[in-house]
Amino acid sequence: MKPEYTLIDYVRWMGGFTFEEKPFCDADALVLCDVIYFEIFDSGTSPGKTLRELIGAAPIHDPSIVKRLGGGLEEHPVFIQAVAESRRFGEIRVGSYSETLDHEQSIQFAAAAFTYNKLLNFISFRGTDDTIAGWKEDFMIAFTKTTAQDMALEFTKANLIEGSKNYIGGHSKGGNLALYAASMLPGELQDRVTHVYDLDGPGFCKEVFDLKALDHIQDRTTFIIPEFSIIGKLFEPDIHDKKIAASNETAIMQHELLSWGTTGQGVETVPDNDPQAKEMNLIIAEWVESVPQDERRVFVNELFDALAEDGAKTMTDLMSDGLDGFEKILFRVTGTSEVTKKAAAALPEQALFGNLLREFREKGFFKFMATNKVVQALLLIVLGLLMVFIPENVFEWITLFIFAGLTAAQIVITVRRLIENNWDFTAASERLQFCLILIVLTLCLFIKRATMMMGSVIFLIIAFMIALYSGLKAKDSNNTLPIRVLSGAECITANIMAVVFLTVPEENIYVFSTAVGICLIASGLARIILQVVEYYRLSHTNGKRAAALK
Repeated sequence: MKPEYTLIDYVRWMGGFTFEEKPFCDADALVLCDVIYFEIFDSGTSPGKTLRELIGAAPIHDPSIVKRLGGGLEEHPVFIQAVAESRRFGEIRVGSYSETLDHEQSIQFAAAAFTYNKLLNFISFRGTDDTIAGWKEDFMIAFTKTTAQDMALEFTKANLIEGSKNYIGGHSKGGNLALYAASMLPGELQDRVTHVYDLDGPGFCKEVFDLKALDHIQDRTTFIIPEFSIIGKLFEPDIHDKKIAASNETAIMQHELLSWGTTGQGVETVPDNDPQAKEMNLIIAEWVESVPQDERRVFVNELFDALAEDGAKTMTDLMSDGLDGFEKILFRVTGTSEVTKKAAAALPEQALFGNLLREFREKGFFKFMATNKVVQALLLIVLGLLMVFIPENVFEWITLFIFAGLTAAQIVITVRRLIENNWDFTAASERLQFCLILIVLTLCLFIKRATMMMGSVIFLIIAFMIALYSGLKAKDSNNTLPIRVLSGAECITANIMAVVFLTVPEENIYVFSTAVGICLIASGLARIILQVVEYYRLSHTNGKRAAALK
């Protein structure tokens, strides 16, 4: 059930009360962790001024003032205006402000110390903004400590006030920075910390960060996530005081603080996370686990190098070209190293098949199939022979086999999920629905005989994928010239086949499939011949080297 009141309502309710009259609560932390996203601060002129003064001088209706992807929610101008007009927040002063943005070093950091009459000192860290540097930094926590974390620690050390109630908090990446800074403080400074607020922030990779450090602040930390939490579940920190906030948004948009429900006493909570979010969290966690730490580094660096290749600095820049821009990025990513392509492909594979394919690969067969070029060529020949010689109606059964196999894999994964959750059908409801859809679709293919249409769609997808793969191989200067020429021919042929398939009459489909089969046989034979030639060339070269060494 969606909450009736959100953060803007809380600011209006409590706006007439000072912190002497109404003590600090978790909803106040939400307010100050959202204010830090507004570009109203300056390290040289902001210290000493009140929030009312800073907000009054800022163009609050300009979406770009909110340092979030897309400029935040439509309610942000209403929120910041309510903050300025309130006694509770408008009279808070900025004790210190720091901001660093370095695209080359992938650093995006901003923090402010908000003070009130020596009664309150809240150190607030900004989460991820619209910059590519900021997004890359988020991914970097999967394999290394970040510069922003060190900056957060130094900023906290410099701004803790002795004798005041010192709070540390942040939203999203800011929550990660708050946890890091508070847990890494020297003992005498750590004693000054009153409470820490992590608002839907990711945790820490255990290979990079000693999780025992959190024990020092465990009794003074609150972790709040929305009902549909994705960001806060990444390397989820083990914080005992965890609250799940109600939200009036859906899916990933619940990450926005302004959507969280509030009461007069603080954040409105719900008993459990959304089942669909749980399923997504499990998929992402298993995906991250399947990628070794050193490969995560390569994946992140190459992915964001591809994103910034045209000089884009923000995510908005990337999205400004629409589908054309997306197509460019897709081609750049497909041109990266095998490590990056493998990591990128692992996520949809994980969503569809769980750990089944990984288990097969660990047994060696799929790994052999993926690396042995001769076996790949033999498979092309076998597939070609099947297309030439099998009866026409067998194509329908092949399509049915593909869908039945996918359905069987999903059933196995769903049963595993149910066993892991002690047969809690609510927790696996989304996976169950997906299974039912696949089962119904497969039954419809059996009953309605719609396999020709589905087979056509599958053929077109495969043809264009082969064309893209072969085109990249043809461009790869690391391949030998014969392989590049053959790959170029395969790319052209696959594109022609796909175009012809769209226009060929249905009664000629079987003749067309025979032609495709002949092309596959020819391609497979050519690849075997090239591999044999390459083998003898390498053998001859190695023989000469051995003789020279003697």
